Amino acid sequence: MGRCGCGRADRAAALARRHPPEPDRLRLFEAVTRVLEQAAAERPLLVVLEDVHWSDEGTRHLLRFALHALQSAPVLLLASYRNDELHRRHPLRPYLGELVRLPMVSRVELPRLDQAQVTAMVASRLDRPPSPELVRQVHERSEGIPYFVAELAQAVTGDCLNLPDTLRDALLVRAGRMSEDAQALVRLMSTAGTSISHALLREVGDGSEAGTDDLLREAVDAGVLVPTEDGYAFRHALLREVLHEELLPGEHARAHVRFAEALTAHPELQCAEAATELAHHWYAGHQLDRAFTAALTAAESTASPYERLKMYDRVLELWERVDPERHGGRSRADVLEAAAFAARRTGDSRRGLPLIAAALAETDIEDEPLVAARRMVTKALLEGLSVDDLTKSYTDAISTATRAVELTDGHGDTEERARALDALSTQLMLTGNLAEALQTAREAESVAVAVGLDHLRSSAMNTQGCVLVSRGEEEAGLELLRRSAPLAAGNPWLELRYSINMSDALLSADRAAESAELAVAGIERARQEGIARSTGAMLIGNAMEALLEVGEWTRAAQLRRTGEELLPIGHHALHLTLVSAWMDVWQGRGEAARDALELTGSSTPAGRLPQYTRLWWTARSDRAWCDGDPALAWRELQPLLERHAMLKVQDCWQLLAQAARSASGAPDPAAAARLLRERAAALPTDVAVARWAGPLLEAELTDTVPAWEPAVEALERGPAWLRPYARWRLAQHQLAAGQRHAAAASLDAGVATASALALAPLLDRQRELRRRTGTDGAGGVGPLTPRESEVLRLVAEGRSNAEIGADLFISVKTASVHVSNILAKLKASSRGEAAAKARRQGLLG
Repeated sequence: MGRCGCGRADRAAALARRHPPEPDRLRLFEAVTRVLEQAAAERPLLVVLEDVHWSDEGTRHLLRFALHALQSAPVLLLASYRNDELHRRHPLRPYLGELVRLPMVSRVELPRLDQAQVTAMVASRLDRPPSPELVRQVHERSEGIPYFVAELAQAVTGDCLNLPDTLRDALLVRAGRMSEDAQALVRLMSTAGTSISHALLREVGDGSEAGTDDLLREAVDAGVLVPTEDGYAFRHALLREVLHEELLPGEHARAHVRFAEALTAHPELQCAEAATELAHHWYAGHQLDRAFTAALTAAESTASPYERLKMYDRVLELWERVDPERHGGRSRADVLEAAAFAARRTGDSRRGLPLIAAALAETDIEDEPLVAARRMVTKALLEGLSVDDLTKSYTDAISTATRAVELTDGHGDTEERARALDALSTQLMLTGNLAEALQTAREAESVAVAVGLDHLRSSAMNTQGCVLVSRGEEEAGLELLRRSAPLAAGNPWLELRYSINMSDALLSADRAAESAELAVAGIERARQEGIARSTGAMLIGNAMEALLEVGEWTRAAQLRRTGEELLPIGHHALHLTLVSAWMDVWQGRGEAARDALELTGSSTPAGRLPQYTRLWWTARSDRAWCDGDPALAWRELQPLLERHAMLKVQDCWQLLAQAARSASGAPDPAAAARLLRERAAALPTDVAVARWAGPLLEAELTDTVPAWEPAVEALERGPAWLRPYARWRLAQHQLAAGQRHAAAASLDAGVATASALALAPLLDRQRELRRRTGTDGAGGVGPLTPRESEVLRLVAEGRSNAEIGADLFISVKTASVHVSNILAKLKASSRGEAAAKARRQGLLG
């Protein structure tokens, strides 16, 4: 809370006059400060006072006295308190107001723990990495309060989160200070959730308004409740939880019924998700028929797919326990299908696949082929989201979508056929079957036009645009994507699909800044639609890729943290993990990258899905290159080189340029170079990325100053991290050609960019080159010049003049001159004696 030092007797005396303690207490204060002064005389002293919100008046007087009496001593007094313990009449409030006005006192507000900090704290308590879901629960229930996090973590069993008795008792102490009537009121209020409006409390309460106000004031003063704009909230969610658990079974049911009846009678008191709230209250009050009806209404009206899925689960739970007339003519298969569709929206294939399988099991394919086709489309989309076995998942998805199309044969142009064709074209596109995907998407568009469904036409056009861009027809593809956007208006899912696919297409077309802008806008839209953990996470990955390319690595890191805190699921988590791992590789966090890349799995890292396969293998190759192992870097790219036909044209160009970087590590470098050139000759050159990837590929394979100079120039329009890399490679050859000043300029420009992006592995290489060439500006050691110091280190390693010249980019003759100068300056008769003297004199650094 503050810092202070050793003071003077007059200051302490003046303070004593303003706050006169008892004589015995004053003598105690003086004795304490003398002890602290003596301890601080030996070394600076830190004195920590924990939990001063529990301090008595005497302790507060002592702290005030010490602040003044120790002003000149090297003493830091650190007093901690929990501001949520300070009710409105707490004696510490005026005391703090007095202290913070003192010049030697500073107040530091400590924020609650964010999700990453909660992850670290839980991991330290468990001695193992916690699951994302466990972290989410701990963060949500603890509200980031360290004490709550620690207590909850201690009570974890497996991945089950329990509320320990010690924490329960500590929370109930606060409520136990209140009268029994006040405790009964807050227990009733706990039924509403973490907050309640005053108007709703008046309807469910059973006392006079004046009496209720007195009880509320008591609860606020006790620190149980805090006033809000229109009512009251519990100070902590866990406090509400334990108070709600204090209700007896009968009280619990009656309280929920009272709330349900009040909300039904007064719709104006209902919140935005009123149907969901009513379903919860009726269910907790054991009114199952009403709970079923409310849950079904909520499932069909709520905007959040997560809440929709939860409500459908409740409907299915109660299906056999209510009067069939409550079903409203719906079949159980219809509800199962709707629940599976909601799971599809959340990206949760593990939950959705069993639901749609159950719906299909209750479907008569012979009597209802179009209904079966519609349900198979949902199944195919869910299979495409599965991450258990990505190769199998996409094989299954294509097979299921194909079967859905077959079921619509002979029924003419129908919505079901348009949906089936659209789903099949999407899966074909994602697996790199571009020609077939394009043909299928065009047929889907034709059927959608025939049945007058603009949103399905938009989706089919979206797929076609992506395919065209992937094949190198960038302008035509982007134009088709733009034309699809107005047709998606009013359909949030398709509007977000446009944001995902258009941002990806713009990045492929080398328009990264536009890509980032569109993706970032989509992130907020996904949050508003309640699908931040799925679609929102995918858009974060897209935005990160674009920002990394334009050099906004700090902003990309911020988005990464946002994405990780969302705890994304399925493919969306995989995408974010791979982009983040690649970023770690280039910023020198090799262990973090290694863990992430190995975690993804080595046998089928991304199955047949090109976007993940590409990210996985290129990140692994870059990791090997940064580790100084070009042979491994070359091997890591072989799966992609063997299956290059499934990649986008733009990705092929980038793959070839990356492979050329490590071609020297191939078993036969000459054959590797021929292969890469042959592949490049077969690619279209009119795509935007070829403008920089082509010169870079040629520079890597030719490896001369004349080849690297145009590559450096071309990369001014290419990825930010490749610019300092290319300048470093150019500097190597400039030095070898004796162009020292040009090399220094290339290195200076490259180091500036690499430093700004924190590209640690590349910076190490640049600095090593500077050191070896004497262009780093470092001073020499002892009587030696900087260059002589470098030569001496190599002499001590037993290098010959020829080896020294090759290592330092100087001629053998120049190396010999440097060695002669060193021997003269050190008064040594031989290279061995010079090395020995250098070691004794500490000249080798």
